[in-house]
Amino acid sequence: MNLYFGDLHNHTGYSDGRGRPEQALAQMRERGLDFAALTDHAESLNIPLITRRNYPNIATPFSCPPPPGLTEWEDTLRQATLATQDGFLALRGFEFSSSVQGHVNVWFSKDYVDAMTLGEEDLTPFWRWLATAEPGMAEPLAGFNHPGVQPRTFDHLAFRPEAAERLVTLEIFNRDDDYFPFYLRALDNGWRLGAIGVSDHHRWDWGSPQLAVAGVYAEALTAEGLREALVARRVYATRERGLHLALCLDGVEMGGQLRAPASAELRLEVDVEAAPRGSDLARVEVYSSGGSLVAAQPISGRRARSVFALPAPASGERWYVVKLLSSDRHIATASAIWVQAE
Repeated sequence: MNLYFGDLHNHTGYSDGRGRPEQALAQMRERGLDFAALTDHAESLNIPLITRRNYPNIATPFSCPPPPGLTEWEDTLRQATLATQDGFLALRGFEFSSSVQGHVNVWFSKDYVDAMTLGEEDLTPFWRWLATAEPGMAEPLAGFNHPGVQPRTFDHLAFRPEAAERLVTLEIFNRDDDYFPFYLRALDNGWRLGAIGVSDHHRWDWGSPQLAVAGVYAEALTAEGLREALVARRVYATRERGLHLALCLDGVEMGGQLRAPASAELRLEVDVEAAPRGSDLARVEVYSSGGSLVAAQPISGRRARSVFALPAPASGERWYVVKLLSSDRHIATASAIWVQAE
């Protein structure tokens, strides 16, 4: 597997951000990201380009002018396709934005839906759309955005089995905010989610090294490779781009599942290397079902390896999550590993 760093949540002037997709994607590529997604708010994306000339910097000349009559949704795909080059993968997505339930990002979809059409109060129509969208490469994947900002928080992160296969991530870091407790709650509710960091950027500083990213282990930097990695939950959230985090629980990587004899002792190995300009390492913590801290080790310096002995569940299933801290803040979280008792 190769390790790639990218940002799956960005906005432009095609909704409530600034600039055009080509500007955002070019800047993120120049600043060293391996992949990036543009996820403008869906309720804006059916607007023809010509009506947006008064938005900040959208009226400046295109480097490659669009054909007449495109909507912003169509043009985002055009610009993402043009930007995918030189070891950089650009994706088109959208943000489903309910002011009551919360926001969800969707990637890899052929079409889009919005809360103004499907309704703000009840997410059932959206889950139905997500579960029944066209199969194949147009089959969408989605993730919970900044949980807790809107009052209902996806019906308090209630598990929806019809959406479980395609709802694959939760934002641990969004801007300066930390949603780690919501991740643990979602896992306890039955969701199998990968942990990601995002910028949720709305201004001109796309791709800043100060913004959170997702680290993704994938076979190749292609849409198919990234999609497979997200489905496998082989991802982690980090505030410090370039931080390397790998873990293995009895031979199973982050995001994976294993079966073990009831109450057997399992070996968790955690390898971490600090980002080139990042914080020194200070502590590794392990959390499990119920949100409890079950193990921790102090670490120091720029590279560290920690080994933990953890029990398999006596019955049923248990998850384990690794959290990494510097001396003054939470800097990374790996996707969970799930253990089923034989």
